[in-house]
Amino acid sequence: ATDTTASSAPTNVTAEDAKTGGAVKLGWTNPSDADFAKIKIYRSTTSGSIGTVATTIDSKTTTSYTDSNLTNGTAHFYTVRSLDASGNESTNTTQVSATPSVKTLPKTGGGTRFDRLRAFISTLWDAWTN
Repeated sequence: ATDTTASSAPTNVTAEDAKTGGAVKLGWTNPSDADFAKIKIYRSTTSGSIGTVATTIDSKTTTSYTDSNLTNGTAHFYTVRSLDASGNESTNTTQVSATPSVKTLPKTGGGTRFDRLRAFISTLWDAWTN
């Protein structure tokens, strides 16, 4: 008989800004079904819309993916589905979203090693050049 029953959908799906500029990191738990074969990730910029396939991961063990080349400041919505060995696709997971951005470095305040080093070098430079 032909297999027409999909494996269970992935669970614990998460999305977070990778903070590297234009990237979102996704994570999930794979289903435990014996015929589970791969993961298909859909991306959209509209909440509630499945969008288009961002990637298909042909692995039973992979549980994360970093989606890159995205527009910073634009929310991206993801739906993760599983596929079984016969190609049957699971139902949708709950859609998750994240907005990519560039990591901002903390401002250095007085008293940091760098500030002390800069002051020391400046003092040496002034002494040498005067």
